[in-house]
Amino acid sequence: MDTRAALARERWRQVLPTAVLLTGDVGSAWRLVVAALAGARPVPPGHDGAVVAVVRTFRRRRVGDGATLSAGAPVWWLTEDDLAAAGRLADALAGLTRDERAAVVLRFAEDWPPARIRDLVPGADPDTAARRLVGEVPDPTRLPERLASLAAAHDASAFDDDAAADAVGVAVTRRRRRAGLAVVVAAAAVAGAVLVPDHLPGPVPASAPSAPVLAGAYAGAPRGELADDPGVLPDLQRRLDAAGLPGSGYRLVYGGDVDGTRVVLMGRAADGGTQLAWLTGAAGSGPGQLTVTPTAEGDPTGAADDLAAAVAVTDPDRGRVELVVVAAEGTEVQVSPGVDVDPALGSGARDYREVPTEDGVAVLAVDRSSAAGVRYAVGPGAPTDGRVPLVVDAVAPDPGSVPTSRSGTEQVAATAYAAAVDAVSAATSWAPADLAITVLGAGSARMPTGQVVETATVAAVLPGGAVVTTTGTAAYHHATSGGYTAVASCGGAGHPAGTDLARLVVATDCVVTDPDGPAFRFVVVAAPPGAEVTLTAADGSTVVPDLAAGWGWVSASGAAVVSGTDGTTTFAVVGSADDVLRA
Repeated sequence: MDTRAALARERWRQVLPTAVLLTGDVGSAWRLVVAALAGARPVPPGHDGAVVAVVRTFRRRRVGDGATLSAGAPVWWLTEDDLAAAGRLADALAGLTRDERAAVVLRFAEDWPPARIRDLVPGADPDTAARRLVGEVPDPTRLPERLASLAAAHDASAFDDDAAADAVGVAVTRRRRRAGLAVVVAAAAVAGAVLVPDHLPGPVPASAPSAPVLAGAYAGAPRGELADDPGVLPDLQRRLDAAGLPGSGYRLVYGGDVDGTRVVLMGRAADGGTQLAWLTGAAGSGPGQLTVTPTAEGDPTGAADDLAAAVAVTDPDRGRVELVVVAAEGTEVQVSPGVDVDPALGSGARDYREVPTEDGVAVLAVDRSSAAGVRYAVGPGAPTDGRVPLVVDAVAPDPGSVPTSRSGTEQVAATAYAAAVDAVSAATSWAPADLAITVLGAGSARMPTGQVVETATVAAVLPGGAVVTTTGTAAYHHATSGGYTAVASCGGAGHPAGTDLARLVVATDCVVTDPDGPAFRFVVVAAPPGAEVTLTAADGSTVVPDLAAGWGWVSASGAAVVSGTDGTTTFAVVGSADDVLRA
């Protein structure tokens, strides 16, 4: 007997209750157990080893809706009240993220310690996740009993040892056939061979050159749950045809459901390099319902090279981003959700953390409301430059209504304001609606180049309390009506939570470009009305800007202006080298 089939006979009953708690219905739980026991990775020994395989598979596949009790007779000792309570707990579990749900099941059903859970589910906190269930289970010590009742409320009598062995055997055979076919085709192409059947129905035509073979991250067998569906490839190819792409030349690289989203990556090897196409839509959507977004080699979005490709799908209903990174098996993947600012210190940085992969695919939910600042890296070591995922279903950033300014002119130029807010949003991956915005200063400056520069210095309070300040600029030529010649932001800086915005002084070192002349550098100051500010340059010289209602500017064409004081507080003048939003 195949060792995987024997393993299925031995383990399926042990882990099916755990799978039920993860997926929410016994049918999905059965498919999860089969996929876990038939996977390419070895199943660790013992009951806990099978649990590890099930949780790994659960985190990379969409299975179940989390709130369905199966038909049939549950165990005899459950009363009608018990069944009703099980249904309510199922609904509550469905409101958790995939990792939160896994953490709760491992802690309160499998009795794993938190440290061990975090090794399998990085960043998971079972106690925090359990508090999200407090409306249904106020006392977490009752969670083991409630979870046991929920698992018992599902009827698994339709399954037995033979069915488990057969299902796992079939899944293993399909996986091996896909892997073997990919190896044979790749080897034939490398050797310049032509594969033909033993008996030809007629004369053999002149052989054509071998079609280019996908390389790097896209070589090998298809990955994801759709790889198990032999009929899906022709439908996906027809969908690409309908989108104006040569569908017959594309093959499936990855296909699966990521929580509420279906994500498919198709690849085509051409003389000009790898051509990729992402197809996205609601989970469970057929190929005809998916949106096609092609990328080509060298395209900065999607990083469509042979190392990896990624797509980020914005989920505004959940306020998060679903990220899928496809790399070669065994490749280390690191992800940064965006620039973070420490609420205690006000220091800002972009941090990367390694994320788990299955067959070279990383699937995770990024807890940000925008994908604009999400970056990823592949390979070992600290990333020096993040890669940009292709962003689909992005919600257009809406800076909202423009508030009045604390300092300078009360009315704020909308374009300069939008430039500042967009800079914060694009770096931190928080949508403008999640930021509390205050305009610290606004005004217009006439440059020696003939341009007029509208400015807006804003303070944005991030979720978590930290504050980010930056200045938006919008330049135009006063003598013409051709619209803005340059829109930018400058001087992004972090501040601790609780910073008094009414007293905060901000000075930003900005550069405005001119298509008809040289760039001009100047320092914008936004201080409380009535404040007097002295700026100090790198050579020790000082200048006192003429502030109108707390706002003003000075030329910085000489020595760089590095600091300032309002008599009580010394502050840095932030330029491009120190701009936290450019991390």
